[in-house]
Amino acid sequence: MIIYPRGFAGLPLLLSCSGSAIPRAIVPGLACAAWAVILELTVGHLYLQNLIVHPYPFQVFSSVVSFLLVFRVNASYQRYWESIGHL
Repeated sequence: MIIYPRGFAGLPLLLSCSGSAIPRAIVPGLACAAWAVILELTVGHLYLQNLIVHPYPFQVFSSVVSFLLVFRVNASYQRYWESIGHL
């Protein structure tokens, strides 16, 4: 049985770095956030508002992400049931 440390709302478990992807993801995430802030401050608001006026790019992106997510969850579900079968 796994014994988790007690804390306010599970924060010690949430903020632990061992086995987490947060240390590897924080640098690209902060870089993208900084880039977004720079674009917001330097480029005109009217240009950003008219940048994407058609919903097609969002539709393609959401279709690809949902397709990949379904395959990933399906593989995880198959691994789970295979382990239950061996157990």
